[in-house]
Amino acid sequence: NVNIKAGSFVRTVTANLRNMAYNSMRTEVKGNYNLRSLNALVDTGDLSLITNNFDVQNRFDTTITSGNIDLATINNTSISAGTSIDLKANTSASLTDTFVATEAYSKGYTVTVEGKYYRAKSRTQNPEDLSLIPVDNSDYWEELSGPTNKVGTQNGEIRLSTNGHNINVKTDKTVYIDGTEAVHLNLPGASSAIG
Repeated sequence: NVNIKAGSFVRTVTANLRNMAYNSMRTEVKGNYNLRSLNALVDTGDLSLITNNFDVQNRFDTTITSGNIDLATINNTSISAGTSIDLKANTSASLTDTFVATEAYSKGYTVTVEGKYYRAKSRTQNPEDLSLIPVDNSDYWEELSGPTNKVGTQNGEIRLSTNGHNINVKTDKTVYIDGTEAVHLNLPGASSAIG
């Protein structure tokens, strides 16, 4: 064991710094924690954030690509935009491959390759010659089922539903409803409510 203790200040200055823990790592700060970087990458299997208030301010664009997104709030949900809001369903989307052939992955690590999901059964490195194991080796990798709602196969509708309350649409201009085949109000019946 190595223990470093200072009563006032510790500074580390170097060109490159790498910390590696084979089991677990914990960082505990009793005051404020500030992280500043030119670019930051967080690559992990599962990520859990527990906080009182969550504030994200992005200067340019925000892109989120996911299998499924469930957004639930106890009270209200407010979405506003400076110009327009577009809701689209059943459009093409793709996940960027995260597998790097020149890296060894630890047990439980998850990667994506050509839209498929793989999880490491053990460290993906041959213990004899230290060669790296590709994802097509079922002894080291298991293919996961991926998201339940796959693009282009289901949930192509946009549905608005409420239980015992009204849906209000209000604008100081014009409301346009355009259906290529037909527009039905009340009949023949709304689509089944979202579960």
